[in-house]
Amino acid sequence: MGPSPSNFGDFQPTSFMGNDHSPIEFSWVIDSENKMTVRFTSEPLSIFDGTPTSPSTWIPYLNSLASSELVEGFDTTWCQICYNTLLHSSPVNRHGSQHMSQFSFGADLTSKGLVGKAYFLPHIRCQVSNLTTTKLTTNAMEIMGLETPWSTVTSYLSTLPEHFQANPEIVSIDCTAPSINRAKVYVRTQATHYHAIADFMTLGGQLSDPSIDAALSTLRHLWNLLFVGIDEDTPLTSSNPGHFTSGFVLYYEMTLDRPTPMPKAYIPVQHYCDSDAHIARALAQYYKETGNVSVGERYVSDVQAIFNHRDLSVRTGIQTYIGIAARKTGSQVSIYLCPELFASERMRPGNNSSIIRPS
Repeated sequence: MGPSPSNFGDFQPTSFMGNDHSPIEFSWVIDSENKMTVRFTSEPLSIFDGTPTSPSTWIPYLNSLASSELVEGFDTTWCQICYNTLLHSSPVNRHGSQHMSQFSFGADLTSKGLVGKAYFLPHIRCQVSNLTTTKLTTNAMEIMGLETPWSTVTSYLSTLPEHFQANPEIVSIDCTAPSINRAKVYVRTQATHYHAIADFMTLGGQLSDPSIDAALSTLRHLWNLLFVGIDEDTPLTSSNPGHFTSGFVLYYEMTLDRPTPMPKAYIPVQHYCDSDAHIARALAQYYKETGNVSVGERYVSDVQAIFNHRDLSVRTGIQTYIGIAARKTGSQVSIYLCPELFASERMRPGNNSSIIRPS
């Protein structure tokens, strides 16, 4: 993940993953006090200057994980397709991009072991090839045999008004065999009111089943806790409108055995709430109101204990997104967390804060 923060010197961190360019992100799924999942995503950076490592190293790195005892059934077939169709293999200048990231790797950490994931960002290849990210993504989906569910997505996206337009930003792939794999296409939109995001989740009413209904209910529940007193038809205002991560994110998950995609919405709370303390209190209340009382009672103190380099009330940036996914069993909430490795508070002399496990 590059040099340690104290060793960057005159170099500037470049990763797209956090607002402070931290090259790692965690997510936390809390189903109950006794059932939680931790995930991570990290970007491979040069140990010399913190820039993205050479694209030629990424697939060999994934292949090297196949021999790990923690991983069963590791397969990079779809990863290789995405590498071939979405990435640019030679160093290029910025071409106007706000970042140069093209690839990151992640995993779900479960009691059964590690499930690997690879993330591909086609924006550089888009600029070099003069093909849109939608066209590049469509090429990848067709090779993987996912053109049917993907065409449902693109037909909806093509109907959006200009100010709501959404284009693919990331394609993620599980490192498993194609028969059980999932391709997820992430899009970002400047639509910022509840009903618009709900429309994205249903693809304009094309998707409808109990799991999606449950996800919409959860989205509304969290929305009303996070944005108190704001009408669901009122657009939210970003605190950082020029940032490339400003805007709501959705992904559409596609598999070979399902003709329609499954949606997930991401509320970018880092840009639309006033502090991590406010976000944490809203999540604590959500857990209490949905039956996870013990989780709700300790959520705020746990987040503060884990990220102890600053007070949660100072600003946003630790809790970056809240994800709401449609799952077979209903909805699932994921909390995305940035360790703020380059935060000014961590750089102060004598600050020995670290990411710790809560008691």
